[in-house]
Amino acid sequence: MKELDETEVLESFYNGISPSKIYAPNVQYNEQAKKLGLELIPEKPIFTEEWFCPDEYKNLDLLQYFLDKITTEEEVKRVAEEISLFIESGNENLLRYLIYLGDIIREQGIITGVGRGSSVSVYVLYLCGIHKVDSLKYNLDYHEFFKIKE
Repeated sequence: MKELDETEVLESFYNGISPSKIYAPNVQYNEQAKKLGLELIPEKPIFTEEWFCPDEYKNLDLLQYFLDKITTEEEVKRVAEEISLFIESGNENLLRYLIYLGDIIREQGIITGVGRGSSVSVYVLYLCGIHKVDSLKYNLDYHEFFKIKE
């Protein structure tokens, strides 16, 4: 297995490419990152004590949460695709936290902007109130958000 040089590790990191998509396993990335003094990537993203999030959100069934908010076949397909990508990338707990954050924003009457960057292309973030752009209505491609090249 080819040893990664500093440039390759840094380029991947700064281009937003998940090390798990490039290096198998993350151990190789972490070995090189350790040599370079970079932050290591945990083997599995977890909720930590520092993240306040009620248990009801930590154990939330993501698919059921979104199925309760949608009605059309197109919405079901899009939600299933996006949830799969959150899970594949190890970010399902981040999505659970964003659902919690969206609920707090609404409960507290906090005014937010329309949205920002590629996150507005993600339909499930619209459904949980993180932004106000219906990406299905405007036919926005979510691949950029998940760093997927078509």
